[in-house]
Amino acid sequence: LLNSATFSAEDFVRARLAMIPCGRNACIRSRGQLIQPVVYIDERRAFGIDELSAYPTHDIYMVESYDSGRMIRVYTTWFMQNLARTNMPLQAMVKW
Repeated sequence: LLNSATFSAEDFVRARLAMIPCGRNACIRSRGQLIQPVVYIDERRAFGIDELSAYPTHDIYMVESYDSGRMIRVYTTWFMQNLARTNMPLQAMVKW
């Protein structure tokens, strides 16, 4: 992430997952179907991939992609620092 030339977390994710425009949203191709990924930012469900445009890449601690991009979890540096200070665990990932 730190060495990426992309400006925002949205650009980074779109470039890595080969997102396809579908209407107002971005989708991935999974098993022959276009699927809108479920995005979580700091353990909170986001409205969509577009919400990541508010986060520059230097504020992002980690990006995780599960099930070929169907679920994307993004953690900010601020969130991870607070998590370390309070010694709270991350939420368990729920498979649907």
